[in-house]
Amino acid sequence: MEVELFSADDWCDWEEYDGEKKYTFKIMANKTSSERETRILVENKQSGVSETIRIVQEAFTPRLEILTQEIVAGAEYAQVMLWSNVKANIDYTMTAEETDWIKLVDNSFMYIYINETGVERQVKITVTNEEYGISRSFVVKQEKYRFLGLPDVVITMPSSGSTYRIQIHTDQEVKAVISPSSSDWITVQVTNGNMELSCKQNTLDKERSVWIDLEIGKFVRKSIELIQAKASSPGGNIDDIIQEEW
Repeated sequence: MEVELFSADDWCDWEEYDGEKKYTFKIMANKTSSERETRILVENKQSGVSETIRIVQEAFTPRLEILTQEIVAGAEYAQVMLWSNVKANIDYTMTAEETDWIKLVDNSFMYIYINETGVERQVKITVTNEEYGISRSFVVKQEKYRFLGLPDVVITMPSSGSTYRIQIHTDQEVKAVISPSSSDWITVQVTNGNMELSCKQNTLDKERSVWIDLEIGKFVRKSIELIQAKASSPGGNIDDIIQEEW
């Protein structure tokens, strides 16, 4: 038996297989807000008998959802993925409030620059589809550096050498870097919120100094200058000379 199929609309098509005995219907996506239907006329070539198949397709419901209303980023430079916060079956465009501390890239992610303001900040991201008139939004917040400061920014030590301890008020990981790095007369240790500076004796007839840069993550946040007094007499202090019996 040979049959022919006639479609009333171009959004419904078919392909035959198994020697014209079976057909697979292909339905294009319904991008309209209304239900639609079409009819397929099936006709027997020999007998002229025909039947009609009615196909109904549901209306398209556009979906644009925001999964999280607030994304929180740390104070350091970061790359934040935004596409994973949007669930949609339609195209959309992302825009951000005008600000100089972020860079939005291709409706996908954003770069956030280091927060040096000392306060938390946030930016509003708007996700829009103009065709369906849908608009959603969420915010990206950036934390501030919780660095409360240091009691001293300039430290003076005697030429005889000494140890100086400073309490560092921060809840971030801190690393101390000596500049210049070739300064072998001073050592620095940071443990449990305390920094310990230890200097060797200065036997020079001039004072010497170094900078201690305190880094949070990869960024220098605070600097301390350490100055050691010069020896009171060439070659060192008389009190520091090793006494020997002759």
